[in-house]
Amino acid sequence: MSSLHVTFNTEAEWRTLESEGFLSRVGLQYHWANQDYATFEDFLAALKQSKRKSIRQARPSVSWQQRSRAPPLSRRAPPAGS
Repeated sequence: MSSLHVTFNTEAEWRTLESEGFLSRVGLQYHWANQDYATFEDFLAALKQSKRKSIRQARPSVSWQQRSRAPPLSRRAPPAGS
């Protein structure tokens, strides 16, 4: 087995896993529902100025991360010899 992932574990379960040598990876997941915003700018306009500024500052780095991901499997070159 090359890897094992345990998700949605309790704190007690994490302590047990940690004692067995497992490494921690903390991630966040956001769920968003469109409240009839026609554009992204409409969404931003509904936020406080500090939140708008924070989102606008973060967007360039998020765009860069998305471009640097591996292409979908359908776009990858076939393995050598196939």
